[in-house]
Amino acid sequence: MESYDLILIATIGYFLYLIIHVSLRLKKPVKTNESFFSYGEFTDSSSLFKKLEKTLTATNASFTAAFLGLFYMYFISSAYAISFAIGYLIGMVFFAKVFLPKIFSFLTKGVYIPELLEKRTGLKLIRYISSSLIILSLLVFTFTEIYGFSVDFVSHEIGSSNLNSFFIAVILLLLLSWYIVIGGYKNIVLTDSIQIAIIIIGSIAILLFAVFSFINHDLSFSVITNGIKADFISASNFILIPSVFIGLGFSQLVYYENWQRLILFNKSISKFKISEKQLIKKTQSIYYTSSIYLFFLFLVPIFLGAMSKALSINSFAEFLIQTSQNSIALQILLIIGTFTFISSLLSTIDTYYLAILQAINTDFLKLSLKDNKKTVIIISAIIAPFILYQLNLGTWLAFIFYAISGTVGPVLVSLYRKKINGYAVISIFLFSFLLVSSIFFFSFPVSSDYIDVINALIVILSITISFMFSKK
Repeated sequence: MESYDLILIATIGYFLYLIIHVSLRLKKPVKTNESFFSYGEFTDSSSLFKKLEKTLTATNASFTAAFLGLFYMYFISSAYAISFAIGYLIGMVFFAKVFLPKIFSFLTKGVYIPELLEKRTGLKLIRYISSSLIILSLLVFTFTEIYGFSVDFVSHEIGSSNLNSFFIAVILLLLLSWYIVIGGYKNIVLTDSIQIAIIIIGSIAILLFAVFSFINHDLSFSVITNGIKADFISASNFILIPSVFIGLGFSQLVYYENWQRLILFNKSISKFKISEKQLIKKTQSIYYTSSIYLFFLFLVPIFLGAMSKALSINSFAEFLIQTSQNSIALQILLIIGTFTFISSLLSTIDTYYLAILQAINTDFLKLSLKDNKKTVIIISAIIAPFILYQLNLGTWLAFIFYAISGTVGPVLVSLYRKKINGYAVISIFLFSFLLVSSIFFFSFPVSSDYIDVINALIVILSITISFMFSKK
């Protein structure tokens, strides 16, 4: 039996063990998301803060999006990949420092983004539009994570197997769904410690894999550093890099699952007598610690991308296979690294799933028939272009990521102002959606190579228009 087949067997075995283990420990299904932080013997606030730090780090350590994305991004531009990692770090710090104190009052009241926009604009339609965009965004992220993992990682590694990559994706999806439906947030609570431990061990394994591969192939740092220098002095990067920072700087503000996590945390921490100032300061500290850890974690695929490019290998799976073929030690590290992918994937997907369920429950289950018809029309209009043009999931993910940037301005201004013109908000949504559609589908007015620049302009424009049509 090939070692790649063993990886597949170990992967599925890990999932089955985790599901059975958690299911046996649960007496009945969890029906409320509040159990995320309320479940367990939390006798003091410090244990709850540790729980927040674990779930924040585990959820954001998405190896599919981060590792594969940054690995392939390096081939476009090393400066782009490094800037993306730095931008993510800045985004988390910026959110914690600037926005967290502002959204705290909404968090304690359990107010989510769509409801906030409805309160500030007075239009229910905006709540349904923003909620539809959020749900679609989370769904696309979920399927991209799973499908990306099965196609770009598992299916390439098990080339001797007959399993189709799509079939693998379906298996993973069903396992994850079962895992979450059985226990809800309790599952996440019970497995976070396991996941974060595996992520840390696996990260070290992947780093060692990279170092040993580097030594075995007799590569020099000059080959890598010269390429990075050339990319950073490129004229286009003077526009691209600030654009990436602007886009990612505001991204944390409109992440629905970010608000969800903090709302549930605040509900659970309320029984402990902690001042608002202390609570914000401690939560900020958790964000700073996690962001620094994640930044160094994201540098690993960039280093692997640099090695792969130097060896003229343009496939992540092919790079792993070729570099580990003649070394048992590297194959062991690769298997450990595979478990890291699984744990990170699980930590990210379960949070997305529950965020989707929360959004549907909060904004759609109690709608009237008339409002439901509006929602169906909105979601159909959003999905139609993808069906017509048959775009792959990677393009779906990129499109949605940039299309929802129009929500940044309304959300930001809603935090600082009491009222904002609802029709201006709808215009912002429509403009950003149509502009990104035009770029992805027709390369007009520019190609998708410049999407980060356009994204930065959308963010700036949405903030400007929202501010112009708002009042205190």
